[in-house]
This record gives sequence, structure tokens and C-alpha cells, in this order.
Amino acid sequence: LVEKENFDIEIVPCPTVREPDGLAMSSRNLKLSKDSRELAAMISWILRESVKRMKYKSPEELKEWVYKKFNEIEQFKLEYFEIADEKNLQPVTEWDEKIGTLGFVAGYFDNVRLIDNIRYI
Repeated sequence: LVEKENFDIEIVPCPTVREPDGLAMSSRNLKLSKDSRELAAMISWILRESVKRMKYKSPEELKEWVYKKFNEIEQFKLEYFEIADEKNLQPVTEWDEKIGTLGFVAGYFDNVRLIDNIRYI
């Protein structure tokens, strides 16, 4: 959008700041119950595990695996998981070393919306 609209803005990517257990740092984490807060660390774990599996799964197969893992957490309500091109945020259907590819997740614990992402390529 910045490029398309020719905005005088520079987007500077940076690593996600994380809690010691891997959960993406957010003030929203304070709204979680103790049990949900402990389970919320699974978000980061599932994303990291998905990176290991991308070597032998297509993006669609990997999405299926990620959805399955999140759906195993009864207290978590997955809103979405998508694997997309980092430049245009369009979903990818195959791995391409020439483009940056990220996984994006959003979901709810205790009606608190949590988001995270991970780099695949």
C-alpha cells in the first residue's frame, strides 16, 4: 500500500519481541487467565514447528497441519492462519526462494485476540 499510494513512509521490519516462553509480547497478554496464559505459549511453539515441516509440505499441507494443531487446543479459537508473500500479503500456493514468505496467525484465548507471525523464507 505504501508503494502503491506512493506514501513517503519507510517500513522497517524487525523481529517480534517475545516473552521468555516464546509468546509474542503484548499488553493483551495481561488480560489472560493464568491457564490461558500458559497455553498461549503454544502459539509460538506451533509456528516454530511449522517452519521445520515446510521442508516436506506444500503451503496448503502446512496450513492444514497448523489448523489441526491449533484446533487441538480446546481453549483457543483460531480466527485465521495464512501463509503469504511478505510484500503484498497475498497467499502463496508454492514455496519460492525469491520471495519472502511469512505465516500469520490470529486467535482468541479468554476473548483476548492474540496475533503472531513467523518467517518461512
